[in-house]
Amino acid sequence: PDVTCCVACCYVCMRWRVVFRRVGYVIWAGCAVRVFCSYVASFVVCSGVSMEPAIHDGDMLLVERVSSMFLDHQRGNVVLAKSMRSNDSQTLICKRIVAVQHDFMPSEPIRDVHCRDYNWVPRGHVWLEGDNKRESIDSREYGPLPVGLLQGRVIFRVWPLARIGRIPCDIKRHSVF
Repeated sequence: PDVTCCVACCYVCMRWRVVFRRVGYVIWAGCAVRVFCSYVASFVVCSGVSMEPAIHDGDMLLVERVSSMFLDHQRGNVVLAKSMRSNDSQTLICKRIVAVQHDFMPSEPIRDVHCRDYNWVPRGHVWLEGDNKRESIDSREYGPLPVGLLQGRVIFRVWPLARIGRIPCDIKRHSVF
């Protein structure tokens, strides 16, 4: 009886060892996916009309996050950023970079009285605007955005399939005034 009990116990131990190993693989894979989506690339679905005609409501976009860590911000790039609104800090916004640090701003009026002093973009900031200027709440409302709030650069539209392709970086061609 002692021999069969040991064999049965060894069998149970081996089965649990296999289960724990598989659970470990699943946890490891989940962590790897989380790190990849946080620091390399991820998919986002846009809502709203502020970036039309370049990006429409419901478009699924591929966002690369590496360039935001290395401060490679260029005029015309469409970026994902944390919202500057105080009640909305967890929401991400999708806007185009119109100006980078030390750029002078066009003579367009700024909607918010707190931002009247900005006729140039300070160091470590960018100026974001939506392509659909009439429907966009952007830097014209809240001023220059610190580059630390940028979360990634939109590089590719993956949905809808009829409009799959790269997101253009041309500022003037896609703006609706």
